[in-house]
Amino acid sequence: WDCSSDSMGKYCAAVRKMEDKFEGLEFHHVERDRNTTADVLSKLGSSRAQVPPGVFMQEILQPSISMDQTEECNIIDQPESDSDDWRRPII
Repeated sequence: WDCSSDSMGKYCAAVRKMEDKFEGLEFHHVERDRNTTADVLSKLGSSRAQVPPGVFMQEILQPSISMDQTEECNIIDQPESDSDDWRRPII
């Protein structure tokens, strides 16, 4: 089996580490149009709709696997010190 996204790769690796602890392991791909619970939950994530009866939701505040900590920042080009760029006093 394969993971197509980097974010799922760590979960796949965690499952692979536990494979030998089970007598058997089977994966079945369920297409989204046949998985109504996943479809409802995906729509709930992008809306403020009420949770329908029969759909159970648990808020998970932290990932169940450790994720690499990265930080992003915006880098701007600083104007030359002798330029008359209007941004100079702001930067």
